[in-house]
Amino acid sequence: MQACRVWVVSTLLCSMFVATLRPQTPRLDNQLLAAAQQGDVTMAGSLLAKGASVDAQNEFGLTPLIIAADKRNGDLIRLFVSHGANVNLKDPTYGKTALRAAITSWADLRGNLAPKASADRGEVIRLLLEKGADGGEALAELVANGYIDGARMVISRGGVDQTYLNQALPAARRAGQAELTDLLIKAGAVEPRPEDNPRAVERFARLAGTYRSASGQQLTLSLLEEDLMLDRPGRDRVFLLPLDLTTLRSRDRKVVISLKGPSVPPSVLTLTDDGSSALFTRVPGQER
Repeated sequence: MQACRVWVVSTLLCSMFVATLRPQTPRLDNQLLAAAQQGDVTMAGSLLAKGASVDAQNEFGLTPLIIAADKRNGDLIRLFVSHGANVNLKDPTYGKTALRAAITSWADLRGNLAPKASADRGEVIRLLLEKGADGGEALAELVANGYIDGARMVISRGGVDQTYLNQALPAARRAGQAELTDLLIKAGAVEPRPEDNPRAVERFARLAGTYRSASGQQLTLSLLEEDLMLDRPGRDRVFLLPLDLTTLRSRDRKVVISLKGPSVPPSVLTLTDDGSSALFTRVPGQER
């Protein structure tokens, strides 16, 4: 009987602890996002130790790492990566990874960098690449913005998608980078094709068709003139806008479609609707 009472009391205490802990998590996450915005490394470390999520997202889908990269704060980047931050996570609003945020920094453009921002943005770009950032999608941006060493790092790794190589080639030529142009051609780059443009109708045409999830949910993507539409049973039709070569989203940013890669046949896609994600596979014979 005594053992039973102890078990009941322990269970109640545990439940109370969990109930107390759960409501604090969003608060800690918001504080971590604020610490990243302020460039406060000490506060960010303390919040992570208390259980804040290193990949928390604000209302625009920006993570602490993306914010730190935008503000060129190398100390924060190292902290977040050491706590397991996903360096390739892409925000659903702007389609930016931490690397792309570092290349074209909003904070820099606004003159609103954190006090401890690195003097050299190239240092932050190199740090992110060394920590595993996938530079393929950002290759043309690296070249166009003059980060040639970063571009060389990406190409030398190999495995860059053909589409990204093609996009970077004219950027290298415009920049007068003959050596980099040769490097891209040796890696397989050719002149960009119409489908290398994320807004090209040719890309939308490849996506059109019917897809089904493992749970039986169904969606249809179809072209209406130059727009791509998403239809689902019992749901309003949604117009999708391309963020880049692998991501489309609705105007209200609640619906996001992600593809495996720009050159991968779009037989599988991920649909995220207001935070909930599911994998969909194209139904054979239902291409449009």
